[in-house]
This record gives sequence, structure tokens and C-alpha cells, in this order.
Amino acid sequence: MLHLWRKWIAYLIWWAVLMGGFATLLHFTAQGGETYAPMERFHAEYHASRVDDQVQMEVTETIAVVLSHERGISRNLVTTYGEEEIEYSEIRVTDPDGRPVEFERFTNYRNSDIELAIGGDERRSGLETYVISYTMSPVMVGNQRYQELYFNTNGTEWSNGFKSFRAKLTVDDDLARHLNGEQACYRGRAGSTDTCALTREGNTWAVTLREGVDAWENVTIAVGFEPGTVADPVPPFAARSHGWLGIAGLVGIGAVALAIALLLRGLVGRTRTGRHGVVTQFTPPKDLYPVNGADFLGRPERGAPAHLTWLVTAGYGRLVDSEADTDGTVVGGVALHARDRRRLGNEIGLVWTTKNGRADEKLGMPHRLRRVTRLLFGEEDKLIALGRHRYFSDLRKAQDERDSQLENLALRRRLGIGPWLLGLGYTAILGYGMLQLWLGLGDLGCWFIGGGVLGIVLLLVAVHLLPTHAGLTKHGKEVMVHLEGLERFIKASESGRISMLQDPVGAPRSPDGELRIYEDLLPWAIVFGEEKAWGQVLGQMYDRFPDAPTATLPAFAVGTGGTTIFDDYNELQRQRRRERSGFWSGRPDIGQGGFATTVKEIGGAISEASAARGDSSTSSRSSGRGWGGGSSSGFGGGSRGGGFSGGGTGGGGGGRR
Repeated sequence: MLHLWRKWIAYLIWWAVLMGGFATLLHFTAQGGETYAPMERFHAEYHASRVDDQVQMEVTETIAVVLSHERGISRNLVTTYGEEEIEYSEIRVTDPDGRPVEFERFTNYRNSDIELAIGGDERRSGLETYVISYTMSPVMVGNQRYQELYFNTNGTEWSNGFKSFRAKLTVDDDLARHLNGEQACYRGRAGSTDTCALTREGNTWAVTLREGVDAWENVTIAVGFEPGTVADPVPPFAARSHGWLGIAGLVGIGAVALAIALLLRGLVGRTRTGRHGVVTQFTPPKDLYPVNGADFLGRPERGAPAHLTWLVTAGYGRLVDSEADTDGTVVGGVALHARDRRRLGNEIGLVWTTKNGRADEKLGMPHRLRRVTRLLFGEEDKLIALGRHRYFSDLRKAQDERDSQLENLALRRRLGIGPWLLGLGYTAILGYGMLQLWLGLGDLGCWFIGGGVLGIVLLLVAVHLLPTHAGLTKHGKEVMVHLEGLERFIKASESGRISMLQDPVGAPRSPDGELRIYEDLLPWAIVFGEEKAWGQVLGQMYDRFPDAPTATLPAFAVGTGGTTIFDDYNELQRQRRRERSGFWSGRPDIGQGGFATTVKEIGGAISEASAARGDSSTSSRSSGRGWGGGSSSGFGGGSRGGGFSGGGTGGGGGGRR
């Protein structure tokens, strides 16, 4: 399969291109849209206290902004945390002196968030300061392992930044007794794990950012408490990200495809019929020649030597001295010693014709065998030196022709599941990969890339191993049974063959007929791998019939002697053995198929997406919606270092009006 990399590498390239492109798209669509001039400051104070075995938080936000012919500001408050509802009460807006400021309250019909339009309808310019106060409950987040105040301050939905940022949290003495000493602070866009300095003095925690925060950026504070601080805390928001399970899922898709391929390969790879009591056969199946039989039995490397021997035994070819012309003397009487076979093969040539030289055979060579013979040995009626190298292109064309002929014989059922398995599996990996990018990868970006690549590699291996044919047809089973009977005779011991030849049904009735059987089956002995034993038997038969022509022996010697032409053909078969049973041999190389245009540079989009989880959200404005956080398998609480900006309760956003 590795030698066919040009045929499947495009699938890995397109995985990287599509995932990188999709991550880049998410990154730019998650930027939050147009930004505006920063406001002067966001200073907030939070006081947490226990009320009716729940924890409520009294919030006071001071927002200063320099207006430029504007009506004021808007402030949005998130009313849900996962599936839990957060209640807001006692919402007020005043100036720094406590005088009421006009505002209107709306409910967002899409997500039920509270929207405050502050400042009325009159446009004004200059510095304005708004003090927004409200109470939110419940705010204690946790489960049996931990509890914490895990909340967003300004929120990630502001279209402007703040030049100065400060937040202070105070808890009452009742809650303070249950503190566990854990705390954390996160800043940045939704999903950011960048930390900030959170200082503690007694029951008060404070964070100050003198450089302020940019548009769409937020600060999230987490302070840990002992389990059981409250009886019924808000459940941690279950992560939308699939995390490690998602990465395992990408690999799992490829693994399932591989299991299917191996199962089918095991089920349909059995060519034997499994029948007992096979009838011994003395002749090959009708219209099945040794070269096709070798392919049918999965032994294509034996096809060419068997075909050469068949040409001579069937009377269509002659072996001559390679230095002579086509009328040279027929080579004969050559001993079958292994040390002489290569020398013999490299010293003689073949002349073949479409006319049969036997008196009892009037028909010419079948047309399909003529095409194979021309591609293997050259044109008819010309001397072909068997010691010369053949072009790989001609030998490959010969094997392609043989494959086509075997297909036309309809001995095996075609299995067309390969394209379906590849299409469905690849689509599943791409689709699931995009889903995970959209849900958020957290800090698993590199593992995501590796998991996707491994899943696709497993899928490609599965398609490569998938058999192209699914068992034998009815005619194929009949042919296989016949070949099993023929193989039984060829592989039998000498005493066994003698016993078979004495069978009153089907056996030859004369010694000459017995010799003819051995000669005609010599090519099939090569197909079945019994050429050595069969050659010895045939030599003994010629000793019994000294007047019989012995041209078959040198043909057999050349066919099994490793001549140059067969060395070339065997090398081709070694290459094709890695290709021919796989799906990829019929696929175009990269740059020649449907995915001809590839992206040359992928960039660092996926790494960037994994570094900022907010880039994978449907919107960067995810404050208070528990973006990607909560009780996922790897999340142990924001106060323990497992949180991120925008992952807590509350927050929201706002902007200029």
C-alpha cells in the first residue's frame, strides 16, 4: 500500500485542508463582529451570602464611558447556566450620587437574556458614569467532589473594551468557614485559559488589570469551597466538547471500517469449496487455460511459465536456438538439472503461431490467448529471445489483460462495497471532526489532528484490504471443484497416480494416452507448484517411450528455470501482489482525480483554534453559558485550574447606544 501513496495521500491532505479551513472560518466568525472605542472603566463589587441554603450574589457595577452624541449604554445579563436558570432581582441603575438613571428592560426572545437599555433616548456627549446593581441567585456551582463560586464579571459579549478593569469579591463569614483555599482567575475571549492575578485579604479577593481589557474579553473568577457547603449547588455545565471521547471517536470510525474489511476478507477469501469426496480429474476445466487458472487460484506469478509450457505442449510454439532464425532446429533432449535451467532459458528463444501444430487439433489459438501471448512474448512467427529483458509496460499490460479475461469469465462475484466504505467512512470522519471543532477542542488540538490522521489511515488500510470479489459464482464453484480434482491427481504420489489411472471410469485406456495426460497437465503442474515432481515423472515416461518427441521437456525446463523474461515478470508480480487485491490499484494518482486542486499552505489555523476554545463556539459571545466547561471528564473545577474565561455564571455583555 505504501507504494501506492500517490493514490491515497490526497485524503490525508484534504483532511488537513478542510479542518484547517473550517477552524479558520470559525476563528474569524467568532471575532464578535465590529468593535467600538473602549469605555473608561469597569469596576465591580460582588458580595456572596447564604440565603435559604443557597448562595446569592449582590453585584454593583460602575461603568464610565465618554459618549459622543450617543444615548448611553446597553447591558446584557445571562439568565441561564447550562440547563439551570439564574434569577435576577432588584435591578437598579443610578449615577454615582445615587440618583436614578432612566433605563428600559427587555427580554431577548432567542435566549431569554435580560437586556438593559440605559440612558434614555436623548443623545449626549461627554463623560457619563452608570452604577448598575442587581442580585443573582443561585451562584454556587458544584457537585459531590467540589463546590465553588465560578462567575464571569463583565462578560465576553462587550463590543468595546475597558481602559481600566477592577473586580472585588467578598463572602460573608458563614460561607468563609467552608473555603478550601483554592482560587483562580482567567481572562480573555471566551474559552481563553490565560490566567490573571487574584489577590486575597481575609474574606475578600480582588483582581485589577491596569491595562484594561479589549473588546469581547472577560475576566472570570473562581473561589473554591468544601463539598456540602450548600445542599443543592448549580450543576457544572456539561461540556459541549467531546474531549478525549471525540478523539477516540475519530480513530474508532477508522477502526470499525478496518474490522468490517477484515471480516469480509475472511468470509469471502475462502476459494476452496469445502466439499468432501472430490472426484479425481485428468483434464482441466473446459475453456480454462493455465494462464487464466493461475489467476483464478491467486497464483499469477505462475501464469507466464505455465503459458509458455502450454504453448509448446499444445503445439502453438517451438523452442529454438536463439542464434538461429525461425526455421532453426527444435531444442530437445535437455536434462532437467536446476543448474542448467537458467543457461538453457537464456540461450534459446520462442517462436509461436496461432495455428496448432497437432494433427488432431484443427482450431487456431483462442483470440484471448493471442492477446496475452503477444504482450508476454512478442509478435507471432518471430523469434523471441527469452534471455532478453521485457519492458515492464508490456508485462503490466499482459497482466491487465489477464485480469480482464478473468473478470469476463464470471467465476467470482464482484464486490462493490469499497467506494461506499471509503465515502461513508471519510464523510463520517470529516463531519465528526468539524463537529468537534465547532463544539470546542480545549487544549487537545494536537491530539485532534493525530486522531483524525490515524482514523483516516485506518480507513485507507481498510479499503486497501477490502476484497474486490465476494466469493464464487455458481459456475466458479463448479470450476473450483474441477480444479480440486485435478490438483488431487497432480499432487498424488506415484502409487496414487497409478491407482487413479487404473480407474475404469475416466482414465486413459492406453500407455500413449497416459503419456499425453502427463504432457497436457505439465502446465497445470506448474500452476499447482508441483513442477519438480511432475518433471521427474515425465522424464520417466519418456524413458518408457523413447520414440516420443521430447520438446516438452526443454519447454518445462525454461518455464521453471528462472530465465530473464520470467525474472522481469516475477518482479512485476511482486509489485502487483501489493496492489492488485486492493482498492487503490484502480484509483488515480494525486493531482489526476477529482481532488486535483489542493491547498499548498494550511497554516496554523487548527493550533490557533485549540489554543482559544472560544474560536470553536457558534459565537465568541458566550459569557455565562458555560462555554465548553463544567463537568466534562477532564474538568475538576475552575478554582482548581480547570476553568477559562466565560465559563462561569453571569457575565453577559453590552455596548454603546
